[in-house]
Amino acid sequence: MAQPFAIITFRDTGPIKTWSDMRGAQVHNARTKPIEHAVPGAPAPEHLIGTGDLVADVKARLRGAKLDPDRLRKNGVIAYEAVMTASPAFFSAGTAEEQDRRLREWKQAQVDFAIERWGHYRVASMVLHLDEKTPHIHIVIVPLDVKSDRRRTDRSVRWGLNGRTISGPGQFDRLQDDYAMAMSPFGLVRGVAGGGRKHEPMARFMDRTTKAKEAAEAAERAAQLQRSAMVAREQQLLEQVASTEKEKKAVDAEREHLRQAMANIEADRARLVDEEAILRAGREAVARDRATIDAERAVVRKEKVTADAIMAGLADTLRAADQFMQAMRHVPPHAVHPAADSAAHAASQLHRAAVARGMAGSYAPPGTHSTSLQR
Repeated sequence: MAQPFAIITFRDTGPIKTWSDMRGAQVHNARTKPIEHAVPGAPAPEHLIGTGDLVADVKARLRGAKLDPDRLRKNGVIAYEAVMTASPAFFSAGTAEEQDRRLREWKQAQVDFAIERWGHYRVASMVLHLDEKTPHIHIVIVPLDVKSDRRRTDRSVRWGLNGRTISGPGQFDRLQDDYAMAMSPFGLVRGVAGGGRKHEPMARFMDRTTKAKEAAEAAERAAQLQRSAMVAREQQLLEQVASTEKEKKAVDAEREHLRQAMANIEADRARLVDEEAILRAGREAVARDRATIDAERAVVRKEKVTADAIMAGLADTLRAADQFMQAMRHVPPHAVHPAADSAAHAASQLHRAAVARGMAGSYAPPGTHSTSLQR
């Protein structure tokens, strides 16, 4: 960024030559009439040198040099007016506290420079304006000069007005050099030398300065809007990233849920396979048991058939035994031969077996008189 400039320029209409022009400068400098482009709420003009009455202050300087304000040469120079300021960036840089401190130091430096260069007796007025875009000081200088008259015999000092002390050949360039040197502690530099003009008109300079500051402020507003848009876009991107991260976490969580579900399904499938194997083994065991039962049933059926065949073969024996038992009922006990008694006992045992097997009738065993039969 370029260094800010130290700026001093004389008014574009030239020096002040009438008291009417002086009163016009008074109206502007003291702000007895408001200006159109004034900053709302800005402080009133601050008179660094002078009483605020420019005409009275200039006349006081003239009278101090024993010059009658009412008897000045017609159309002669009464005073010069200049503006002392700097690039807008010089006043707007830093915090509000830094700006206030810099402004205080700068305005004191303007007074010191003016007194050192032109002398207190020439500087009639210095007024600080803060009601425009760029702070600046209006300075009015009375071009007092000691007159030399060799024809006079007395040696008393005589004063006159000599415009060449302010705007003579080379004066403006030397003023620019000296002013820039005096303002260098503030980081201010001189403008480009050799521009081909004595000075820029004050109104044009102020208009250019105002437009430059307005352009800078517009650029700053545009930059601020761009920064705001960038911040908003960055915030939007951050929100999108956060949303994406949130969605990614949700997807990861869902993926983990699905993985766990698949693991559970695989575990259930493995358990079902085990249970199916157990069930298959159980079915095979049941089938084996059923085959065993069927085999046992076949054996039982076969044994029953055999038993039925045996029992059928015993039917005649049972009938013969019944007949024998019936016959033995009519034989007296003393007439029973021991062999017959044994036969009767065997027939009785056979009868009971038949009863147990359900093959005999429901009648009671036939009685016998033998001891064996009674047993």
